[in-house]
Amino acid sequence: MKPLAVISTKLKPPMIREPKIRRAGLYRKLKQINQYPLTIIHAGAGYGKSTALALFVQDVKEKVCWYDVSSQDDDFFQFYQYMIHSIQQLYPSFGQVLLERAYASTPFSKTDELVEWSILFINELAALSEEVIVIIDNFHHVEKSMSIQLFMEYLINYYPSNLHLVVSSRNKPQWNWIPRLKMNGHMLEITQDYLALTKEEAELLFIDFYHLTLCDEELARIFQLTEGWAIALEVVAQQLMEGIHLHKIITNRSSYLEDFFQYITLEVLRNQSSTVQSFLEQTSILEELSPEACDYILDIENAEEMLQYLNLQNLFIIPTGHQQYRYHPLFQELLENRCKDMQSDRFFQLNKRAAHYYENRGLFEMSLYHLEKLVDFGGMARILHMHGMSMLKKGKIHYLLEKVTALPEIKKDEHYLLWLIEAEVMRLCSQYERAEFCYNRLIFFSRQYDDKQIMSRAHEGKARIYLDTLQPGKAERHLQAAIQLRENSYGVDEEEIAELHQLLVENLINSGKTNQAEQWLTRIKQINTSKNGNLLARLYLRTGRLMMAKEILQERQKEYSFNQETHIPQFHRETELILSLVETYIGNAEESKRLAQAAIGHGIQLKSSYIEACGWIRMGHAIQLLSAYDPALSIQCYETALTIMGDIKNSRGKAEPYLGLCLYYAGRKDDKQAVEYGRLAMEETEKVHDQWLTAYIRLSIAIAYVYTESWTIAEQELDEAEQLFWQCGDAYGLTLVTLWKVQLAYSASSWHVFEQECINLFQKIQLGQYEYLLLKRTLYGPVDVQQFVPILLEAQKRNIGQPFVSKMLKELGYHDLLTHPGYTLKISTLGQFKVLLGNQEVKDKGWQRGKAKELFQLFLTKRNKLLQKREIIEILWPEQDEKTADRDFKVALNALNSVLEPERKARSQSFFIKRVGSSYGINDQSAYMLDTTMFEQWMLSGLEERNQKQAKEYLKRGLTLYKGDYLPERKFHDWCLNERERLLVLFLRGAERYAQLSIVTEAYHEAIYWCEKILEKDRTWEEAYRLLMYCYYMHNNRPQSLKWYKKCCDVLQEEIGVEPLAATKEMYKMIMEATDITLSENDSI
Repeated sequence: MKPLAVISTKLKPPMIREPKIRRAGLYRKLKQINQYPLTIIHAGAGYGKSTALALFVQDVKEKVCWYDVSSQDDDFFQFYQYMIHSIQQLYPSFGQVLLERAYASTPFSKTDELVEWSILFINELAALSEEVIVIIDNFHHVEKSMSIQLFMEYLINYYPSNLHLVVSSRNKPQWNWIPRLKMNGHMLEITQDYLALTKEEAELLFIDFYHLTLCDEELARIFQLTEGWAIALEVVAQQLMEGIHLHKIITNRSSYLEDFFQYITLEVLRNQSSTVQSFLEQTSILEELSPEACDYILDIENAEEMLQYLNLQNLFIIPTGHQQYRYHPLFQELLENRCKDMQSDRFFQLNKRAAHYYENRGLFEMSLYHLEKLVDFGGMARILHMHGMSMLKKGKIHYLLEKVTALPEIKKDEHYLLWLIEAEVMRLCSQYERAEFCYNRLIFFSRQYDDKQIMSRAHEGKARIYLDTLQPGKAERHLQAAIQLRENSYGVDEEEIAELHQLLVENLINSGKTNQAEQWLTRIKQINTSKNGNLLARLYLRTGRLMMAKEILQERQKEYSFNQETHIPQFHRETELILSLVETYIGNAEESKRLAQAAIGHGIQLKSSYIEACGWIRMGHAIQLLSAYDPALSIQCYETALTIMGDIKNSRGKAEPYLGLCLYYAGRKDDKQAVEYGRLAMEETEKVHDQWLTAYIRLSIAIAYVYTESWTIAEQELDEAEQLFWQCGDAYGLTLVTLWKVQLAYSASSWHVFEQECINLFQKIQLGQYEYLLLKRTLYGPVDVQQFVPILLEAQKRNIGQPFVSKMLKELGYHDLLTHPGYTLKISTLGQFKVLLGNQEVKDKGWQRGKAKELFQLFLTKRNKLLQKREIIEILWPEQDEKTADRDFKVALNALNSVLEPERKARSQSFFIKRVGSSYGINDQSAYMLDTTMFEQWMLSGLEERNQKQAKEYLKRGLTLYKGDYLPERKFHDWCLNERERLLVLFLRGAERYAQLSIVTEAYHEAIYWCEKILEKDRTWEEAYRLLMYCYYMHNNRPQSLKWYKKCCDVLQEEIGVEPLAATKEMYKMIMEATDITLSENDSI
């Protein structure tokens, strides 16, 4: 890389024309820069960000390192070198070694190399002996560069203690570490609200700078029009100085600001000489202005002089670098329209010369910009034909989509390689019908011109469509054609042939021919290991080697982090998607959900509907396994995926969401719905000969029949699935079939079959290391893991699979158990009392006796200890004599045991209710899930967690579980009063902290919602009033903020006869005085 020609003016604050108004409030804010590691200034164009910073530097006489970013700096190394040169203005030796290293480097870097460059830069900063302020102005010019964003992320995450970084931009940066810095009080933020001028400041601007005297009414009308937008105020002031009456300016505007700007601009233009007007109009066709470009395109020699003049005259021209400028977008639009209307021939000539100028300099996108303005489709086709494929390799998918689809088909016929470019772009955007049409056109022209190489690429492209959409039957013939044509074409590229063979392997995997695929993959790896991608992981997934697949995928995540700029969509092969599926297979639902969420995000960023849909499918799978979520949410995920697949006309993509719905309804013993969705899924997979997924669909249908005790048809479906899994070589799938055969045999009391299948199952589990199937909820395992415990006990009783069975029972916590009901007891007490035996709800009439339910609720309330029978009688039968009370207790206890364990043998020991002598209570070793326990765990975790994001997640889960007060039907019973109040206080504390964390991240609506929920439960919770006051004040709703203060005062006086605390009064005072209020997570507002 050549050394950068440094533009020195980019490393100095802009010159400020005097006089300028000094704004006390903004000045106080800026003066805090040296107290924070990071300061972010963000506001729209024309709000005076650069001016404010330059004035601050000038007034406080601070030594700063200044870097004025331009749009040409979006290359990482150019940005990096300018950062170094800016600091060298104060520290000449800074980063010299890094610069020399950069000169010796290639212009493109992988993520790990960019990380290394970031670390080296940070270490150089840390080595400086004093504090340094670095100001990066106009950062929005490079905000779309992922490499620069990565560098900035590292810089603010690992900032050295001596750095004070200031970033000024039109948009607020979305760096991951900003919330943490803000929460910890390590970031200063200056928004558009601070930069907009107040009415008083606008008056000073007109009086001190423009020497205009205006009455209050006129100032009010101007301020109402501009709302403190600095550039708009200056435009109005310039027109007033020209003698234009304010009433005329306001009443003749056709819209708010854009049209007003155009009108003002016209007035400015009329006062310029014809030479200046002509230069303005002719140069308006350019996005960027430089003397060299203007001289060549306009065929003049004085562009530098003209640009300097325009800059001095402030004619809406903005310097972007040394002798580089741009027009204000609205001003440019007006000038360009004038040029087009008044000098149409000249407009054509100028764009033609500009296109030629930029093409000769290798700036093809700039050239296409001007050719498109000329509607020169021939010129566009020629450049795209020559350079389109290289653009595609750089990841410019959506740019090419816009350009190539604008071309008429006749131009693509003349340059038929454009059909390949369009086809590839359409395929990557999941527009498969159009992609196939384009590939067919390419085949037609390549056949006409006997171009075997291009014809091979067309067949390869069609094969990739069917590989992307998992249609192995259709992909095979196109792959064979592509390989044959490529091998017979001139100048065979061995790497390209190997890549085609890799696609052949993928197709074998998709069709379930894993043995052949593995043999082929071994051969390919000897030729090319760099492009195997996730092929090996997918092979391991489809053959049941799940931990090996997981290891490969996790390594790949570390090696290739997601980069929106360069990432080419991999559709169903995306690492996060495959890994999410693996995690559901092995029972790690939380991790699966996280990965699915990441995949959805990537799909949205890449504008790939297919990836997003696959993410929703995997999200649906994960939610089915998570007890903290309503399983019905998975239906929404699957339906979202089905809608997207329908929109992109990917019928095959519907198979997996149908499969997910089949599993959902199977778990709810709705075999009719389950089978219906299973058949729909199988229609899709059988059409494309995907035996592997067909096997899992048949397994899911079999599960539905097992749950509804349709033994014969369940056995048939399991046999069909088993045969398919054998053909695919999927050991995991075969293990699942055996697991459900064991369940079927146990349920049907087929003990001979049970013994044989148990032996098979335990061998397969140990061989494949699938122990998690018996320990955790997995996608194709039992809905309730406890369902398998009686099977293990029966196997132990029959001396099958020892010591493995004993080991599994011990891990489940049942090493000394004799009986087990085979389900989890799920209990809801918050808002409504509800008990489920597995997934079967106990109805009111099922309780038989009211005292049985009350006895159970008492045990739940006192679950941390056993109660003496005498104590129980005193609580529930206080007015009865001892003999009657003892009889009623026994009746209630027997009724309770019958409700909880309807299949329990007479006189056998209860599983859920524990008895020790004359003491009774809940068996804490039994399998029960209590909502209050989960609520308490999540809330305490959230209150104790220091990481802000994690704390919010914990609290949100806990708050979702609080559906109302504890045991509302026992509202007036003393024995549950303390528990109800304890849980309510925990809710209030958790909701308060959640609201505080929401405020820190500026999620004010969330904070308001939870504060109002707090006050619904406790009108005197003063912190909620303070938070509401703050939220409405930050929303610029001062009256509502003051109303909440008044309500706080009234309620506190009415309820407990006290005044608000000093902190509340202080906030009221600050709101009244409109003082800056700052808040961090640790503050009590």
